[in-house]
Amino acid sequence: MTADNRGTWKCPDCCNKQPKGDNSNTPARTSNTQAIAPPAASSSLGEMNDGTYSGLSNITTRTKQRLTAYADRDDQPLTIRDLRSIIREELQSILKAEIDKQVTQQLQSIRKQITEFQESITFYNEQFEDLKRDLVDKSRIIKNLVADNEHLKATVSNLTSSLGTMEQQMRSTNLEIQCVPEDKSENLIATVLKLSKTLQLKVEEADISQCMRISKLNPQSKRPRSILVNFTTRRHRDEFVASAARFNKDKKMKLNTTYLGISVNPPQPVYVVEHLTAENKDLHAATRARAKELGFKYVWIRNGKVFMRKSESSRCLYVRNKDFLKTVSENSA
Repeated sequence: MTADNRGTWKCPDCCNKQPKGDNSNTPARTSNTQAIAPPAASSSLGEMNDGTYSGLSNITTRTKQRLTAYADRDDQPLTIRDLRSIIREELQSILKAEIDKQVTQQLQSIRKQITEFQESITFYNEQFEDLKRDLVDKSRIIKNLVADNEHLKATVSNLTSSLGTMEQQMRSTNLEIQCVPEDKSENLIATVLKLSKTLQLKVEEADISQCMRISKLNPQSKRPRSILVNFTTRRHRDEFVASAARFNKDKKMKLNTTYLGISVNPPQPVYVVEHLTAENKDLHAATRARAKELGFKYVWIRNGKVFMRKSESSRCLYVRNKDFLKTVSENSA
């Protein structure tokens, strides 16, 4: 290479850095039509600290260091802000994954519980339907049983009433003498005959089929046992009862132990009544208590039936049972 060529020769790097033309005609720069000479490949270009050449005031060039930083940022040291950002992203990713996992598990558990709950509901619904059908059947059976029970109660009541009537009719010839003092050596037939004479009745020993003392309904009662007299005919019984009623009505001193020759001080009253069944005796006692409560004056028995009357001018009431007594009032007469 000649000396002239060597003086004008430029390396390829310097040729690449030389501007291709006049680029002064730009909106951001002032007009400068002069050609800009390429910088020399030596340190005499006067490179400034801010990355610009002192001879080229209109052109700003990046430094090699800044170009390298943008080209490969992974080689640069991380700042605290970058580190925080990375940690935050990692934590968010981990937290999201964990939350998704927990939510998935919880949803699976909830689905399982819902399935079991639905199965339980189905089972209980079937049981409820069975119980409902059983209840309907049992209700129908109970309804029929109630109707049958009412019918049976009415039947039993009628049978009891019929049986009581028959039992009372079987006692139509019986007479009961109450409150006669007991004695070990007593002669009951003689006592009955003496009582008949007091009542002015013609009763013979042959008219009496049986005579005995009967047990008390209330063992704790201090009253002596009653004397039961069974006559051969009902007529003798009825005459005996009617005569005793007339005697007590006409005499000032009513029938008592003195007329029977029994010395008791003071004399004890003696009652002559029909021989009633236990049910009729209980009804008679309840009727007397109700009559005393309402101020009724008369209570009596005729042919085994209980009657009551408030006064001589009032009407007679037939007491069928205790339920009838509940309907009786002071204005019933």
